[in-house]
Amino acid sequence: MTQGLAGIAGNSCPLCGELTDVPVVNVLVLAWNSASFRCSACTGRIRVASSTRAMGFLGSVLGIAVAVWIYFHFFAWFDRAAACFLPKPWRGFFLAPLPVAMGFGGYVLGGIPPGRWTMLLEPMSESRP
Repeated sequence: MTQGLAGIAGNSCPLCGELTDVPVVNVLVLAWNSASFRCSACTGRIRVASSTRAMGFLGSVLGIAVAVWIYFHFFAWFDRAAACFLPKPWRGFFLAPLPVAMGFGGYVLGGIPPGRWTMLLEPMSESRP
């Protein structure tokens, strides 16, 4: 993967133009409208644009949908695989948290690429009293 040029890349600071690190949490979570972070070069307060967070959220929802489809498509295989090493009363403890873990994995793995592809940063406006 190539590094972007300062001032041109999506993860360049809108205040100083230098490349900065963007926390993954700010890309994935749509509800944090005022979640800002500091630029690593100029220490100015910036945030991820709402269009980038929306694309990350859309990718996350699609990732969850794929994880649910995989779980229901391979449920019989999961049940047979669990039967090899777990007795019948304990299979529920394995198969119940499995879709939750798969959904969380789909949320994270499905949301990061669209959020990074559409990365756009904007300066954080000062809050009004």
